[in-house]
Amino acid sequence: MKIKIANFCSLSRNQDWHDFLSREAPSVLSELQSFLKTSTGCRSAKAKMVDIYKKLYSMGKGNRFEDFIRRRFPYIIESDDKPAPRIPKRVKAKKPSIMPRPMADKHGVFKRYKPELLTFPQKLIISDSNKESLIARIKDFLKDKVKIDYIVLGDTAYIEYVLKKYEDVIGQIPDHAKEIQQFRLRMSQKR
Repeated sequence: MKIKIANFCSLSRNQDWHDFLSREAPSVLSELQSFLKTSTGCRSAKAKMVDIYKKLYSMGKGNRFEDFIRRRFPYIIESDDKPAPRIPKRVKAKKPSIMPRPMADKHGVFKRYKPELLTFPQKLIISDSNKESLIARIKDFLKDKVKIDYIVLGDTAYIEYVLKKYEDVIGQIPDHAKEIQQFRLRMSQKR
């Protein structure tokens, strides 16, 4: 363990440090207290603390000293050979979502598709190569929505919906904003 010697000055007068020395090395504490009565300079206090540091190791008290410093004064440790205990990080679990990543509008159903924007109606594209799975995902997504319209083209579903909390705006949605309805109209005119 490497200690920041610059912090030894304040440590020399700390009561917790004195209590530690009184338990582990009372003779060293007496020596330090006698020294502090006659010396008031920080530089000499640091030098005395370096001597005490060396004495503790020569007395076989190095491990006790290191444990004490780690617990009570970790800020004076410059580097530590002993590996820090691994504290597992709390990882916030991702909430499962039925909202897929935004898909591309490969059939030209929507004029503009930005699912992160609040529009009326809101739009969503879901793609799944398994037809049964696609229908199940659509039903699961729409179970708590109102004013719903969707169309399935191949492996892709285009959905327009309104959240229940915006139910009061349904009557104000103009026909040109109902893009699935407009798409159906365009397709029927091509036939």
